[in-house]
Amino acid sequence: MKYEKLVANIFARNSNSNTQVAIGLIAGLAVGAVLGILFAPESGADVRKNISDKASGLGSDARNLYSSL
Repeated sequence: MKYEKLVANIFARNSNSNTQVAIGLIAGLAVGAVLGILFAPESGADVRKNISDKASGLGSDARNLYSSL
């Protein structure tokens, strides 16, 4: 009986720590993205255009790769 309680306790801790790691990772990514945009050497319009161009390029690259398979 004590063994089952111990195992349940261990799994509960792992689940909680995994959640904390995931939350920390997401928060870190968000903070990094915001700081990257704030300290970018280009204006916001240029950054948005670059992101848009790269995103559309990825779509066409994916279509080309898919058609070559």
